[in-house]
Amino acid sequence: MISGLVQSGASDKALIVFHQMLRSGPAPVASTLASAFSACAQLGSSKLGASIHGHVFRQGLHLDVPAQNSLVSMYAKGGRLKQSLYVFQAMEDRDLVSWNSVISGCAQNGHLAEAFFLFGRMRVESQRPDTITAVALFQVCAAMGALHHGKLVHCFVIRHEIDPSIALDTSLVDMYAKCGDLRAALRCFASMPEQDLVSWGAIIAGYGSHGMGELALRVYKDFRNRGMEPNDVIFLAVLSACSHSGLVSEGLRILKSMTEQFSSKPSLEHWGCVIDLLCRAGRLEEALGFANTMTPRPNADILGMLLDACRTNGLVSLAEAVAKQIAALRPDSANSYVQLAHSYAAMRRWDGVGEAWVQMRERGLKKAPAWSFVELNGTITTFFAEHQTHSQQDEILFLLNMLDGEMREISGSSGYRRWESSMLDFAGDSGEIGDSCWSAVA
Repeated sequence: MISGLVQSGASDKALIVFHQMLRSGPAPVASTLASAFSACAQLGSSKLGASIHGHVFRQGLHLDVPAQNSLVSMYAKGGRLKQSLYVFQAMEDRDLVSWNSVISGCAQNGHLAEAFFLFGRMRVESQRPDTITAVALFQVCAAMGALHHGKLVHCFVIRHEIDPSIALDTSLVDMYAKCGDLRAALRCFASMPEQDLVSWGAIIAGYGSHGMGELALRVYKDFRNRGMEPNDVIFLAVLSACSHSGLVSEGLRILKSMTEQFSSKPSLEHWGCVIDLLCRAGRLEEALGFANTMTPRPNADILGMLLDACRTNGLVSLAEAVAKQIAALRPDSANSYVQLAHSYAAMRRWDGVGEAWVQMRERGLKKAPAWSFVELNGTITTFFAEHQTHSQQDEILFLLNMLDGEMREISGSSGYRRWESSMLDFAGDSGEIGDSCWSAVA
């Protein structure tokens, strides 16, 4: 019964039945525990799953391989990768599902190095990877922009004749698109025996995210000419493409067709693309109009777009009001108070800046350090704000300062401007070259 409820998506009811079972007396068997862990994973409740795991440990209950696999997946999906890896390492016997569960967990949590380390161990232990393994590796490569690693997996798939599937082909298209190799993405897309909505969405989103909005619209037109109807994911990819390329009229036309032609209700993500599109184009009044009438109501991310537009257009009082709305929506988010402090700094309201930081400290919140990463020659290097521990720190700063000077000479009085702001100091993102940054201006 518990297994059936989990398979039908009623995980909350499954856990109620499981709790009643524990209270009634009989100890759950391994298959029941596996279902309970799966239910916790579906609900994203790793805390409850850990409680069940603790009960298993205290009662000395036996977990077979499928139950341990469910436990590995549950911890990984809940963001507890350390516990997931611990359970995996403690397993005496592992099957293909075990390896796929832990590799997928690393991929879901953005841990590229761990995923590839386990992939290597998997092959050493003579466990043949399958489609699920490859999909997980392509996903983490896409998320990290690790093109070199993605190509290695692609070669492995071809060389070892991994069984083809639409999911594998789509993840390959998505990996190349997100890593910026759009020619390879298009070749893989064109070679697919069949394309579904997800694969079409991947190639459209790929063009859109790299500023090729017109090509994205051309692919969307081809999609429609084949008699296919768009879903929410396709609409999101097209609207995002319009936003990144400043195609205002096209974006508004797509939104209109979404509601009128296809009777599809825009989600927060769709509205966010449209409002971002209008804000980028300087049409703030229209963006505010959409925000005031949209359903559901704007979330903190959409308000953040409006806040940036208000700052850019010098609407300081409106920026302050929007920043306060964001803080009210996310009172336990450090970023909300950072945005509020930045708004006050833009208005030279230093008392407000101090008040925002005081409120953040009183709530025990800390701003996560800014960071970025880049892949070069197959190696991923991560940079954190204010960290100066990189072995090539001096060379990097020398090159940045050289580029900084050249860009000023090239731009002259237009094209680029150097943005110097004390609010970067408040945010903790200062450094020799970090006290200023270059931003393109129209």
